[in-house]
Amino acid sequence: MPDLTPKCSAAAPPLPAAAIGPYQPPPPFPWEDRAVFRETFLFYFTEPGMADDIRDLGSLLYDLVLAYYDNWPDWQETPTRAELRAGVADLFQLQGFLASVWQESEASSPLPEDLPLCRAALGWSRRVAELAREIETVLGPLPEVGG
Repeated sequence: MPDLTPKCSAAAPPLPAAAIGPYQPPPPFPWEDRAVFRETFLFYFTEPGMADDIRDLGSLLYDLVLAYYDNWPDWQETPTRAELRAGVADLFQLQGFLASVWQESEASSPLPEDLPLCRAALGWSRRVAELAREIETVLGPLPEVGG
């Protein structure tokens, strides 16, 4: 079983976060600190402290998964390739999320000052998808099981 990288203890210095309505995104962080729930999900939890509580639950789940990790079968490929494929899947999730921001603007009447953001979201969506496809191309196909 491949070794997992230990949690990163040296976090990047926090940057001042800009208020976005009731939702406050977290400052930059080591990815392991919020590996379970995406911020595109957590922004729905607008009650003060709720998103942080769910992030804490995610940390607990992540720690439990790592504690049981030795009981799993090996990946079909190297840990680096498996990690990058997971990143590709998350990029495609982000691509879909950004596209949905644009689609919602087509189906509703956003504020005039938000229209440029909605249009930009479509372009950002395409750029994220291009990055995901670039990584996917470099990785190549998954190896066949048992091969």
